[in-house]
Amino acid sequence: TWEYQGIHGFYNLINHLRDNGYTTADLDEDTAPKGITDELLASSNVLFINLVSEDLPDFSDDEVDAIVNYVREGGGLFIIADHSNVYLHAERINPILQPMGIDVLLATMIVPGQGSWLRITDFADHPVNEGVGVASFLAGGAYDSKHAVAWSDEGFADTWDPKNDPTLSGNGQLDDDEPAGALPVVVAGEFGKGRVFSVGDQNVFGDLWLYMNDNFELATNGF
Repeated sequence: TWEYQGIHGFYNLINHLRDNGYTTADLDEDTAPKGITDELLASSNVLFINLVSEDLPDFSDDEVDAIVNYVREGGGLFIIADHSNVYLHAERINPILQPMGIDVLLATMIVPGQGSWLRITDFADHPVNEGVGVASFLAGGAYDSKHAVAWSDEGFADTWDPKNDPTLSGNGQLDDDEPAGALPVVVAGEFGKGRVFSVGDQNVFGDLWLYMNDNFELATNGF
């Protein structure tokens, strides 16, 4: 069946990394029976966290502490965000990201003329943007962050509505209390001795959309 992860998963990206010298290990109940721990992370260069789901257990306080400490001491964190707190992901990953100066907005980034399918062309001079001129989002979110490296066109962050299951989308209109302007949609920066990279759309690096515009370059630069 053509389930969502079968189309939008990271099969092509992860296989490319494996073909070019990366050794990967999946974390699940069998390989990480005690969850994410300091000991488990010690042998890794990068921790990749896909878009998390409300169907799975939340990160424990100990896991959050382990991840934050891992980055502070020199590890790399590559973490996927998305629009409107879908799957309640933003509430789950913000405790990890906020100590690093990153806050995922519980909103969908909307740009007049683009809607929520964004064409990103405003990039900082940063290593993750090398060779990147255009990135393409299939419904993306935004950040409040000092580590912004790419911005949307002028638009607004449409705050989520918990009553709009399952997308949790907002009302599609700019309200007085919603952030507006060119807002961060990709963040990358240093935290302690380590580094963190996050993009505000799960689809952008998925199999269906990885080779649109310069998404592939952005993904591999991020790793």
